Amino acid sequence: MSPTFGFNKGVDDIEEPILLPEEWYDMEICDEPRLSPNKALFDLVGQDATLEETETALVADPKAGINLVLNMEVDSSDDAFNGRKMKVWLPYPSPIDAERFDHRGQKLYDAKMQRCVELTEAFGGDVSENENGETEITLTKGLRGQCYVIQQRSQSGEELVNSIDTFQGFKGYGD
Repeated sequence: MSPTFGFNKGVDDIEEPILLPEEWYDMEICDEPRLSPNKALFDLVGQDATLEETETALVADPKAGINLVLNMEVDSSDDAFNGRKMKVWLPYPSPIDAERFDHRGQKLYDAKMQRCVELTEAFGGDVSENENGETEITLTKGLRGQCYVIQQRSQSGEELVNSIDTFQGFKGYGD
């Protein structure tokens, strides 16, 4: 006999998802930030690539890159929105980006670095120079700031989902 599993409501009572309206939301970093290959780089070299393989792929494919990945949680007084998980993938500069330019004529390295620094400052992280005069950022779990949330089609194109629009910039918590 096959097992039967029950639910405490009817199929017609299933509620549809409620998207966040497009606006600024207080957010908290809920996991330690990490660097991760983007999809193009992952498709080229996989997860266990050596540093040399990764650098070769970064030169070979302009779409290949590394992302600074931040898991965020919405901090809202509205229970329907509070605690929602969202993810930010910020392009992280690689040495090859120093030779490439974006559509505005800015070096890709500088554009990517600028966005990472803006997020770090807005969320109360640390931006400092090391002994070599190079900039370092420190982001940790628990830091708070604001992100602009938009509604857009999912990657499959079948449904609307919320995502964080990194091109809107970032604001301090409660601003």
